[in-house]
Order: sequence, then C-alpha cells, then structure tokens
Amino acid sequence: MITPRVRARVEAFTIQFNDRIPVYAYQPCASDCAPVDHEARYEGNASGVAATGLVNVDSRGVFYVVGGVGLFFDADAVSRFGASLKSELRLGVVAGAGLTVPVGARLRAFAEGRWNGPFGNRAVAPWVVPVTVGLRY
Repeated sequence: MITPRVRARVEAFTIQFNDRIPVYAYQPCASDCAPVDHEARYEGNASGVAATGLVNVDSRGVFYVVGGVGLFFDADAVSRFGASLKSELRLGVVAGAGLTVPVGARLRAFAEGRWNGPFGNRAVAPWVVPVTVGLRY
C-alpha cells in the first residue's frame, strides 16, 4: 500500500483464448467481383507478469481502476488469418477496473476486468477482456 487510496502489486497471469470472426474482403478483378470469405482466428495462450497500480475511485475502496505495464509471452498462438506467431516476449500495457466488497475484517471479495495489450503483432484478440473473481486479504 502506497497511500490509503493507492496500492501497487506485481502479478503473474495466463490467458487462454479461442475466438474466430468472419472477415470479408474484396479482391481486385476485371468483372463479377464478389467478396471473399476469410476467417480471422485468435487462439492459443499468453502468459505474463505485470506491475500494476490500483487507485480507489471512492473513499471506501469499493470501486477501483487498474493500470500498469507488463511482459507478455505468446505461446502456441495463431493470429489473424491463421498465421502462426513465433513465441516471444513482448512489452505491453494493462488497464481495467474492479469492485470490492468487504467480507470480513480484512477479507474482501473482488471482481475485476482487465484488458491486456502487448505491443506489436499479438495473438490476443484486442476485444478479449478477462474477468477475475476472488478473495483478497
């Protein structure tokens, strides 16, 4: 805890995902052009470690925002249009928000949604926002 309203934490995480979306593209042609159906796939898993700061929005600490930086490792990942990505370490950002509810004297239940954005050609689809639910002491 840095101040009563600001906390810092270091965390390790892993995200598994499998998402497919249809993508329609027009190819140049002389006559009778029709859309070509492609499928964009985001599948695999990504792991990482992040240093984040939590800032309480209200004085009771029920609602908070999260922000920070992290190192992401894409493993066994497939990106748009099925191209395999080689596994490598990437720098990125973390942003999110959460709610906490007191359960005991020092125990709190929480629910948090965080967007993880590694820089560069990434396997994690930009619309994936993992939600974590748990207890914090």
